[in-house]
Amino acid sequence: MPDAQGRMIVDCHTHLMWYPDHVGQQYAEEALASKLIKLKYSGGEAYLANLDLHSYDSKPETHWAVSEPADKVIVFGLQAKAVGPTATRCRA
Repeated sequence: MPDAQGRMIVDCHTHLMWYPDHVGQQYAEEALASKLIKLKYSGGEAYLANLDLHSYDSKPETHWAVSEPADKVIVFGLQAKAVGPTATRCRA
């Protein structure tokens, strides 16, 4: 719902995907490496739930919880050869 000034929060680029169902091992390893770099240069301020091959997992129950403050959320399916297996359509 818009606030008193008509503003809304729109999360306009999110994914539902997780290792190993939707991304391959190489992608998961590279994602973990990038997470470690973000942690190093952010002084530990980057989001941190896991420091393993699941570091970029986004499962429906977690996605719903962290998206709650948003008024609208646009969720994209992932289908890119570089990630390995492709995300199937899933309804959360």
